[in-house]
Amino acid sequence: MTPVLRILLPCLFAALFVLSGPVAALALLPPARTGAPVIVIAPDAPGIVQQAEGQIIGPLEAPFAVLATFDDPSAAARGGALAWFFRDGTAIAAACAAIEGGFE
Repeated sequence: MTPVLRILLPCLFAALFVLSGPVAALALLPPARTGAPVIVIAPDAPGIVQQAEGQIIGPLEAPFAVLATFDDPSAAARGGALAWFFRDGTAIAAACAAIEGGFE
């Protein structure tokens, strides 16, 4: 093994280990439910929520993610088909409400 690989390989494994935690936490969230907060992750998350006739909740939007609710199951299905990630966001909404002082 070359000296470069001896240094680079452990660094790559460490980066993979650190980055896999948040991805695994999101992947283990339960499926989205109608009427419950949903986390939508996509390049144009607010646009997807609007196109699927959902309502954005929460005081802030991240560049690639929003919390939203969908009253109609077919609207939620449309949103889920357009987004990279579309899962139940109840726990995330509770954490955001605690941090931001609640939703209006």
